[in-house]
Amino acid sequence: MVEDGSESIPVFEEELVIPERMVVRERIVVRKSTITEEHQIETELKKERVEIDSDTAVEERVTVEDSDTASPPPPGA
Repeated sequence: MVEDGSESIPVFEEELVIPERMVVRERIVVRKSTITEEHQIETELKKERVEIDSDTAVEERVTVEDSDTASPPPPGA
């Protein structure tokens, strides 16, 4: 009952409700492959020489000429 003495009666109707939802439509398969190619490139390469002294009291000197090989110290060095 409402305050003024009248009654409120709800009136219902049917309403179509369509919710959205995610569904799989199709699938895509992605594959990764490695391709190795060889190219010849003409360029100048820089060379570095590093001398390392481990201690001033030690007479041995290590000389590294490149990253692949290390040469022993020359005799008498």
